Amino acid sequence: MEASTDAAAEGPWRALGADRTARLAALLEPLARAVEGSGLLPAGNPVGLTHGSGAARA
Repeated sequence: MEASTDAAAEGPWRALGADRTARLAALLEPLARAVEGSGLLPAGNPVGLTHGSGAARA
């Protein structure tokens, strides 16, 4: 299931290309850090993993 959703979401990133994808990630980094640091997001998830748990991505 995870591989299927990853493949379905890949199109827009492929269209951007590697350089523009990296640029977008760099531009969004401060926003992502602010959201993560706000404490407003739920800590848990359905499988019990947390950020930095060391779990490998499928």
